[in-house]
Amino acid sequence: MLDFLRVKTVPTVSWSSPRPLNFFPALRTFVLLCIGLVLFGVGEALLINAGVGVSPWTGF
Repeated sequence: MLDFLRVKTVPTVSWSSPRPLNFFPALRTFVLLCIGLVLFGVGEALLINAGVGVSPWTGF
C-alpha cells in the first residue's frame, strides 16, 4: 500500500562521488559542505541575536 514511499534508487547528483564509501571527498563536495555549515551557523546566530528562541541543538 505504501510502496510509493520506498526508495527505489539512490539519486546521483553532480557532487556525488564516483566511488561509494569514499572517505576522502572531492574538493567541490567539501566546499559545498563548508558553505552549507556556514549558512546554517549564520542562521542560528541570527535566531539567537533576534531573541526569538533557539533550536534544541543550539541550546544543547
